[in-house]
Amino acid sequence: MDELTWKSWLSRFSWDHPYLVFVVVLFLTVGAVALFPRIRINTDPEDMLRDDHPARVEDRRLKENFYIHDMVAVALEPPECDEEITTERMELLHNLVRKIRRQEGVISEDILSVFTSDDIEGFPGGIDVDRFLRSPPEDQQGVNQVIERLQAHPVLSDMIVDETTCGLAIFVPIRDKDYSYPLRQAVLDFWDQQPEEAGKIHIAGLPVAEETFGVQMFYQMATSAPLAFLLIGIIMLIFFRSFSLVTWALFQAAIVVIWVMGALIGLGYTVHIMSTMIPIFLLPVAVVDSIHILSDFTDRLNISNAADREVMAEVYEEIFYPILFTSLTSAAGFFSLSMTGIPPVQVFGVAVGAGILLAFLTTLTILPAGTNLWAPSPKTSGADSFIGRLVSCCEDCSCIMRRYPKIILLLGLIVVGLGIYGMTLIEVNDNPTRWFMSGHPIREADRFINRAFAGSYPAYMVLESETDWYGPEQMEQLAELRRRLEGIPNVGKVTSVDGIVNKIHYELHDGQIETEFPDSSQAVQQYLFLFENSGNPQDLFRLITSDGEAINVWFNLESGDNQDMALVMEEAERYVEQAGFNLREEPRWGGITVVNLIWQNVMVTGMAWALVSSYVAIFLMMLLLYRNLRWTLMSLVPLTFTLIAVYGLVGWVGKDYDMPVAVLSALSIGIAVDFAIHFIQRGRQIIKAEGSWPAARERLMGEPARAIARNGVVIALGFTPLLVAPLVPYVTVGVFMVLIMSFAGLSTLVGLFALFEVFHPFLPDET
Repeated sequence: MDELTWKSWLSRFSWDHPYLVFVVVLFLTVGAVALFPRIRINTDPEDMLRDDHPARVEDRRLKENFYIHDMVAVALEPPECDEEITTERMELLHNLVRKIRRQEGVISEDILSVFTSDDIEGFPGGIDVDRFLRSPPEDQQGVNQVIERLQAHPVLSDMIVDETTCGLAIFVPIRDKDYSYPLRQAVLDFWDQQPEEAGKIHIAGLPVAEETFGVQMFYQMATSAPLAFLLIGIIMLIFFRSFSLVTWALFQAAIVVIWVMGALIGLGYTVHIMSTMIPIFLLPVAVVDSIHILSDFTDRLNISNAADREVMAEVYEEIFYPILFTSLTSAAGFFSLSMTGIPPVQVFGVAVGAGILLAFLTTLTILPAGTNLWAPSPKTSGADSFIGRLVSCCEDCSCIMRRYPKIILLLGLIVVGLGIYGMTLIEVNDNPTRWFMSGHPIREADRFINRAFAGSYPAYMVLESETDWYGPEQMEQLAELRRRLEGIPNVGKVTSVDGIVNKIHYELHDGQIETEFPDSSQAVQQYLFLFENSGNPQDLFRLITSDGEAINVWFNLESGDNQDMALVMEEAERYVEQAGFNLREEPRWGGITVVNLIWQNVMVTGMAWALVSSYVAIFLMMLLLYRNLRWTLMSLVPLTFTLIAVYGLVGWVGKDYDMPVAVLSALSIGIAVDFAIHFIQRGRQIIKAEGSWPAARERLMGEPARAIARNGVVIALGFTPLLVAPLVPYVTVGVFMVLIMSFAGLSTLVGLFALFEVFHPFLPDET
């Protein structure tokens, strides 16, 4: 054995002082666990934006100025529609409204329903603004009369009654999103007490979708992550056949997760939806280095008569630089997320990056210390194993990389070309409702409510006039604008103050009108004054400010997709410009659907910049570590191929570029760089020892290649439990893990080998 150096010093020290190592580990772990009770959870995706982001500031200002709150949509769907809505359905709706009004966080006076909202009726010399119903109608005639009045209402028409499905809806304003999940549970509890013939209850809206996802994601993390972790352990056990080695490898990875989460909580950071993904991302990266160590260690142990300590030291001497380089570059990839400007993503990136460095440290300490305390007795078959035979490239075996390297490189270029084209097909789009599987109750509720009613996705456009909005000409312009806006795809309904003015004008004249609006601004002001003093003034001031200088155009959208919201904004602003309003400034937007569009766009843009910056950072780090441009460029081949192939496939299959896909780009970098660095660094070492590539190729495709292949198989199969998770982002992570490991492994073992085979005369002399 060559003389031992500082590269194996820490592992040898840990082997010689295992109790000291585990006392320190126990101390740090107890300290981290003690911080867990201080956890603060935040499931609001809007916090992807800084609190002072202009979009959030504008949204808060709009809500304050127009008395607007986030809403939850609740709808009753009968088993079948008998052509009319019955008194029994009205009785059931009345009981549900009473239940909802008692729930904490519900703004009961602003609930939109037939039992809480006001109708406008005229009488000689004035109007009467009062509730449609205070109690259920006694007969069918009463029900039909109410429905007829509802369909003529400027705000509620098409919103709370659907005669086609006999559906009835309630739109429930809440003080904060946090109340949406308890509200949903209360409504479901109420419905569980109803007879089966009552039909279905549907609860939808972005607040309830986001909060329900946040709650279920925490539960999913508590099940999927351990299952994936367990399966990784089982596959490692199959490969290495040593309870001791596998236990300590998994132990050190779990310890890293505990330390990182404890530090996160202890430093006062809120555990956001992004933070729940830290274990899922950190576990595979934390166990990758251990698999490289175990692969080399078990192979050497089977053929060596040396003591375990001596064999372990040899392994660390040889693999120290590869695992150091991969840890530094992978950590840099995640640290680059701190440049996104998105607070939860920044925390996520720094936490995972720090965890990678901790995993490197624990691989040097916990793994050898534990191996000393619990001596392994692996019985691996090394080169004779299935993995060994699969990656072997001996002279007598059927090695396609050795026989057809140019064909392999040509095929790789074809895949890259197809991938680049596929990337041009990618569409940036997201919708929190689609984070649930198609059959989830929230998805079913979303489909029914947005098919039967005006739409459950609100958006608000504020227009400020240089004077006021009371003029008849402006009312006519606004009415025309509203009709044009309702022609935009996925717009179910548009509500503005002209509808109320028109309704009052109609009622005061008993329907005998020649024009939609009165002929003077004084008359318009008088109408609104009558409405304000007859009913709930907030019903008016949701649409126009008290000074009449700003109006709120309220959209009900049938889709919460980013693309649809962006189209509505673009078309609406174009129509506003064509309308010729004398505005002080450009239209301002608010509402949860708008804020979602903005934070998701910010995230996609931020992740794209982070991806570019991390790519550049890794290039510079490789250049610094290798001190050679050719080795550096070769190390980026698997990373580049993996990114293009994976994201090209995203475009080809029509998968939207959403939040999970954006975040997973960081994992692509970490894994692909890891494999490439191990292959190239070990290749340089072996070429230096053997004297040339032809003499080194068979040895490189021995243990080093087996370690990379084992890593790919362990992580890819280990995360297959995520494929059956009920939440789409977890399934996305599972699919991407399989794709990333497959493309990264193939591009390293097959692609880099073919590059070495074709271009080895041009490889740097200094390795």
